[in-house]
Amino acid sequence: MSEKIIILPKEVREKIRAGEVVDRPASVIKELIENSIDAGSKRILCEVERGGVERIKVTDNGMGMSPLDLERSLERYTTSKIKCIGDIPTIHTLGFRGEALPSIRAVSEIVIESKLQEEDTGFLIKAQGEEIVERRPQPRKNGTTVDVRRLFFNTPARRKFLKSESVEFRHIRRVFIALAIENREIHFTLFNNGSLNLEIPPAKELKERLKHILESDIVHNLLSFSKDGEKITIEGVGSKPEKARSGRDFQYIFVNRRWVNSNLVRQALYKAYGSSLWGKHPIFVIEISLPGTEIDINVHPTKKEVKFNRERELFESIYSSVKHALTSKNGLPELEKEKVLFFKEEEKRFGEREEQTLFAIVKDKEKVYEEEKTIPKGFWQLHNSYIFASTKTGFMIVDQHAAHERIIFDRIMRRKESIPPQMLLFPLNIDLTIQEEEFLEENIESFYELGFRIKKFSGRTIIVEGIPPFMKEIDEDVVHDLFQAIIENISGKEGFNEIAMQVACKSAIKAREELKQEEMNKLFDNLFATDEPYTCPHGRPTMIKFSLDELEKRFKRR
Repeated sequence: MSEKIIILPKEVREKIRAGEVVDRPASVIKELIENSIDAGSKRILCEVERGGVERIKVTDNGMGMSPLDLERSLERYTTSKIKCIGDIPTIHTLGFRGEALPSIRAVSEIVIESKLQEEDTGFLIKAQGEEIVERRPQPRKNGTTVDVRRLFFNTPARRKFLKSESVEFRHIRRVFIALAIENREIHFTLFNNGSLNLEIPPAKELKERLKHILESDIVHNLLSFSKDGEKITIEGVGSKPEKARSGRDFQYIFVNRRWVNSNLVRQALYKAYGSSLWGKHPIFVIEISLPGTEIDINVHPTKKEVKFNRERELFESIYSSVKHALTSKNGLPELEKEKVLFFKEEEKRFGEREEQTLFAIVKDKEKVYEEEKTIPKGFWQLHNSYIFASTKTGFMIVDQHAAHERIIFDRIMRRKESIPPQMLLFPLNIDLTIQEEEFLEENIESFYELGFRIKKFSGRTIIVEGIPPFMKEIDEDVVHDLFQAIIENISGKEGFNEIAMQVACKSAIKAREELKQEEMNKLFDNLFATDEPYTCPHGRPTMIKFSLDELEKRFKRR
């Protein structure tokens, strides 16, 4: 009998483990900057080449390492941050696992120089994957420099799945900004391909820090909010609703000075804004402080996920503080007080059965257009494209495609979270053009929010695994038509809005499509529940109205 189960060699185990901590160049930047922060640095310089794949270099003026500590830092589970499991709940440093440098070392060529203040000279170690190829003294200033080159050189499959240089640098910049926001006592500098990209000097206040990152008009219109509770302290800033953006690119959540991702926090913020966002997303930075025993940061190797012991209390604290700032600082008009609902009890979401039908009725507003109310005697469809309906003052002709396009677009823009997909029974393989591939890389997050699930397969081939629930069909021609329509129209416009408009257009019922009386009735109900029932998202009319007076004049009855 031959055994099939084997113990993986150490070099294979290291590469697999590295994937949990280092999945793209931005992960390297995060780990290296966090190490510099924990070392007490006052200046941190980051240099990036070709989206971080070719080179990432981080230099600091922190406490430095001795030659022995420098060598130990490349071994897994070696750390100066904790000594036992009981230290984790009260940890104040950003790193503590002892996995960062070993994970980076496993998938790159790395050179580390470091010098302690009390030493006369520094020390250098160079490694290629698992092999240390050089050790020697190195004259240098106090502090540490980590130079990472040829990231994923020994894991070509992982390197193949990286995005374009511009996309990878955008991720790097987001990480850099997050760490700079929360460590305001440090001077941060970022170079990209030899050119200065960001320089952020020390600042005492959050808004002062943001002046070096955001446009001055945006910073000027940020509203401050805070709440000081017995165990929970909240501080932050958020944009006025009219300054909201089409994407979520500037939303930062910090818990005990650690940058994290939390749906609970985000839902509380969106609940406070209510319907004032009109489908857009606020800019916000929120800083939450609470005892270490009230959270669990040891959920995932990246330390981006966090669990809270007092979820309901935290949700309500965030909601009330943000709501107060919005209503008391002219961010929102005073609204009728409403009961604060915990996020799991909130209104039904996109994925539920009630909203899965083709003509799901929009319920969050009841707009009454009395003069447009149709007389309930049925509808008549002309050439399966236009719908005739009697009204109290005459009749109207509705373009069924344009009307349904408006309904879908409004549904997209009113969403409070990403739209759950309908997964395809048979995923679709599609070969993209170079232009389409670059476009998708730049906008993949927008497609995810709209309910698409797309993976890169090889070369320029993608796999479409899921589509929005309101999209009836998908094939290669539909995808190419969709991408080309967006590419042709996206210039000078907000990207997400144009993508949403084209997705709504491709998902809407078509001309020459026969509708039943019930479907036409629901189409009318939904159309007049939208914010702009008279035009489609692209500005074309959805209806033409004729008065009884006009008809009588045409028939010379007047």
